[in-house]
Amino acid sequence: MMGATFSGKSLVRSFITLSFGNVLAQFILLIAFAALGRALGPDEFGWWSFSYAYMLYLFRLGEFGLEVMGVRAIAGGSSSSVSRISSVLTTRFLLAVLLFFCALLANALGIIPAQARTLFLLLSLAVFPVGLSLEWAYEAIQRFEFVSAARVMKAVLFTALVLTTVRGSESSVSSAMFYVLSLVFPAVFLLIDSGRRFGKLPLGFNWGESKALLKEAFPVGVATFLSQYSLFFATTFLGYVASAADVGFFSAAHRLIVFVWAYGIVASNRVLLPTLSRLHRESHEAFDLFVIRATRLFLIMAFPIGVLGTLTSRDIVELVFGQSFSPASPVFEVLVWVLVIAISRSAAEISYWASDRQRLYVSRILLLGVLHTVGVPVGYYLDGLRGVAIGMLCAESLYSVWLVWGARIAWNRSISVTLARVAVASSITLVGLLVVSMSALPSILVGIVVYVGLLVAAREFTSADCEMVRALFTTKAR
Repeated sequence: MMGATFSGKSLVRSFITLSFGNVLAQFILLIAFAALGRALGPDEFGWWSFSYAYMLYLFRLGEFGLEVMGVRAIAGGSSSSVSRISSVLTTRFLLAVLLFFCALLANALGIIPAQARTLFLLLSLAVFPVGLSLEWAYEAIQRFEFVSAARVMKAVLFTALVLTTVRGSESSVSSAMFYVLSLVFPAVFLLIDSGRRFGKLPLGFNWGESKALLKEAFPVGVATFLSQYSLFFATTFLGYVASAADVGFFSAAHRLIVFVWAYGIVASNRVLLPTLSRLHRESHEAFDLFVIRATRLFLIMAFPIGVLGTLTSRDIVELVFGQSFSPASPVFEVLVWVLVIAISRSAAEISYWASDRQRLYVSRILLLGVLHTVGVPVGYYLDGLRGVAIGMLCAESLYSVWLVWGARIAWNRSISVTLARVAVASSITLVGLLVVSMSALPSILVGIVVYVGLLVAAREFTSADCEMVRALFTTKAR
């Protein structure tokens, strides 16, 4: 059963197979959150988002890099792969029990605000189906269609329940129950299918194996948790110092950013990691050159998002969440540039993992957590919700500078030239669209055409860039 073979799909074809389900699921979930925001109103949506952010912390602690260790063992063709799957499952389930106990304790000690305690406790139950999910094992054997099916299934279930039953602020508790249920069915689906694909999994707790797994996964676990902490610290901070409505406004803007961040950046990293890992083994010069070219391409793609997001912020927020969430627009205008920075640095970020510099990356991501912890409160007390977004922007900017410097591409001339050309093209596009003053959709279409035209005129796109993209489409996954 564990003789599952790997297909010869290209990296990008594998990426598209996985990303289709990811993007579709995330889009469906965005519909669910938009419906929740409209039905619950800013106040109750604020408490729901606050509890949801804490739940995501629990998810990362429950995963703690164990999935990465499991994928490595399976992808490596280890004869003990079935045993590794069992060890990861049992260890994650025990972590889920521990984390749920911590959630109970946090409620009892009053760490969670009274208005959010029921929501927080219900959403904390989600650690159990997530802990038993086998999506990572199916990714390891490249059965991405099953992973996509599971993710779309939970998105559809949650969205259908929200759209058909949530009618007002009194529905917040039931919507939390629906979210947990939407995670149970896909987890059961994959567990049932795993018997046919992997054979019987010998479940049983072995403290020695679990301890070794956790030790091996520690750098990955710390890095993923700190990344999640930085992304959602502002939401949890506001839950303690701001009004529920303010939390709701901020969460609405933030949810739109996470929609792209969660699967756009993460999915691109899944494409780059195998190629960068191979290049690092074969040639450090080729590795550095690939990181530089990828960084240039990400810069070119990222800046239009910031320009168009700034121009159409109010239209986008009101289209998704309704006019009652219009105060979220100034927050979105700033947060969209946080997304631009995150996209621009993603090639440098994944290069740390590809070159086995995980511990060095952990030191950098630790700095990011500290910067958010300082920048968000300072920003809030200086300028309210917009100040929080500015604090996040400053934190991400400083972190990115140090990250890129460590990746040894900070002073590469081609990146500097690209950044200058992109900045000029973006500025011209922004000024032109402000002068013409069109509605959202025409602004987006015209802005893209003008921006691309300016970069083509500046000869920014090279044959080497085209060759790199072609190689991604033809390089076989290993």
